[in-house]
Amino acid sequence: MSRRDALLPLLAEQMLTHGLDMPLRPLADAVGTSDRMLLYYFETREELVAAVLGHLGQAFTQRLATAHPGGPAPSLHALSGLILDVARDPALTRTVRVWFSLLSDPARRPLAAGIIAGYHEWLATALPDGADPDAADALLAFVEGAIVLDAAGQSDRVDRARAVLFPPPDAG
Repeated sequence: MSRRDALLPLLAEQMLTHGLDMPLRPLADAVGTSDRMLLYYFETREELVAAVLGHLGQAFTQRLATAHPGGPAPSLHALSGLILDVARDPALTRTVRVWFSLLSDPARRPLAAGIIAGYHEWLATALPDGADPDAADALLAFVEGAIVLDAAGQSDRVDRARAVLFPPPDAG
């Protein structure tokens, strides 16, 4: 593993704690290197932020893959529940805060688009057999809305919406 790759989880932890705009020197000090070395490994601050966000996005997708190791899900209801369980994990609270920060910065929205593309790719592979391919978009929109509503303390609305949008297979 390269030094750059070894720094990513450390940098991610700092940015999850202090935000994406943590000053470079304190960030470098916190991970045991210098600001010059960070710029050697990442060239620019935005490249560093992009790498950290990519790392966080991959970590989320890996959590999904661990919860659902592969193949089609039994139903959209089951898949939506699995994704909500992962997204609602208290360990991801800081990641959600960073996600909101990323989405609120127009200059960084292309980074969000890349993360969403990776997430969408995972969703498409997990769709139940015979599901409309656009169901991946529906799940993506649902989960992103669910994250916002959960953050606002409106989880009950999310659960009701899930029951309507992705009813259990035996619910008819």
